[in-house]
Order: sequence, then structure tokens, then C-alpha cells
Amino acid sequence: MKNNVIKTGIIGGSLNNQWASQTHIPVLKKNLFYEITAIGTSKMETAKKSAMMLKASYAFTDYKELAQSKDVDLVVVSIKVPFHYEASLAAIEENKHIYCEWPLGIDTMQAEKLAKLADDANIQHAIGLQGRQSPEVNYLKQAIKQGEIGKVISCTMQVATQGKGGITDERSSYLLKRENGANLLTINGGHSLDVLCYILGDFKELSAAINIHYTETVIQETGIKIPKNTADQILIQGTLVNGASASVHIQGGVYPAFQLEIRGEKGVLLLTQHNSS
Repeated sequence: MKNNVIKTGIIGGSLNNQWASQTHIPVLKKNLFYEITAIGTSKMETAKKSAMMLKASYAFTDYKELAQSKDVDLVVVSIKVPFHYEASLAAIEENKHIYCEWPLGIDTMQAEKLAKLADDANIQHAIGLQGRQSPEVNYLKQAIKQGEIGKVISCTMQVATQGKGGITDERSSYLLKRENGANLLTINGGHSLDVLCYILGDFKELSAAINIHYTETVIQETGIKIPKNTADQILIQGTLVNGASASVHIQGGVYPAFQLEIRGEKGVLLLTQHNSS
């Protein structure tokens, strides 16, 4: 890392990529400690175009070649979940630091293997559970720590999205296949449960149920129906390590919203977000 500047390569760094272009890239461009040096996409035309617009020196269609570049210190993995494992593995094999979007792999086995390999390689690595960076989330965490509502007795979380139900677009249709590892439980559930546990602590014990109400989904662009084998209703009840009772309802195919209610001996804290996709 020359002159303390971290040279960054983005796998999935096309400016047509709605996630990378709206999140990672703007932040990296504003931070003087980072320099975007390489862009990787599935097509060389878009890779070169995005690299040119971002003033990055290199464009790749092969994530292994991006990871092998001597001008890349940090690899950002911002592609579809089924490809997270291979892209992250390529970076680890080159001893490059990694920031990978959540979820890390399509299942627990992949995630645990990547975490162990990254630890063994002694590289810096992180996953994109960015909810814990929210000022509002950290305000709640601090308020509870300072005893603002006294001992926490219970919490209730409602998470709802229009997606992952009976209607989808072609780009998101892969989210409806369990084998791809990107679904209501792993994405919406993972991000929201991480916020809950970051604020209040982990679950000590729980029971859960998942239901599939939509077994078929209509593709908006074509009207074609495709099979769906992922849950659109997830119910979790349990006890947290601090003894608080917790109830969580995560659902897809309904009007979007987010609400986390935390009740203590002295009061209530409420975190809401409307029109969450």
C-alpha cells in the first residue's frame, strides 16, 4: 500500500451495477485513503467504460486476473451471491484484503470456509452488514447501554418487502431459487437480524418457522410464471443472551416497511423505516 493509499479493485464495479455504483464507488472516491485502480465486470466493454469514467487503470472480465494485479490491495466483491465464494477465494489466494457483500456464500459451509481461509491468510476481511453503521442504530445501542429505558424486557421486529413474493423482474428472479443462497431469509433476514443482535446481543435460544405462500412468481417484463421454492414468511421467537424476549416476523410480497420496537422497564425505543425494498 504505497503512501498509505489502499488500491482497490471492484468485482462487479460496472456503473450499470446499481449497488456498487450507488454505494461503494461514491464512498471510495471521496475517501483519500482509497484509490479505485481496477474494475471487473462480465463484459470488457462495460469494464473499460466504467474504468475510464472512474479513472481506474485496469479493466477485467476475469476476477482471478483482477485479484492477481499488483496494483490491487483490496478486493471488493459486489456481484450476485452465487459467485461470492469463487471471487472471494480468488482474492484470498492472492493474499488480498476483502470486502464482500452479504451473504458471504450460498450456505454456512461456504461462509465458514472463507472466514477460516481469510483468517489463516492473515488478511483484513469484512462482510457488508452495513446496518450497524447507521447513526440511528448506534444511537439506540448507546441509549440502551446508558440505561435510558432501564432493563430491556422484550423486542419485536417487523420486516416486510414487496419483493420475493408473487411478482418480480427478470434481474431479481434468481432470488427465488433456494440453491442460489440469496433470498428473504439470507438477505432481508440477515441484515435485519444483524441490526437487532448488534443493538441487543445474540439469541440464546429460539424457535422458528418458514412458510411459502407464493409457489409461483410472475416476471413483470414477460408475464411468464416461474417456480419459487424460497420462503416468503419467516417467524422467529426466542430469548436473547440478556434475557429479553424477542419476536421477529419477516415477510415478502407485501407492502414494504421496517419496525423494531424495544421495550424496557422505563420506556420504549422505536426504530422505523418506510418503503424499504
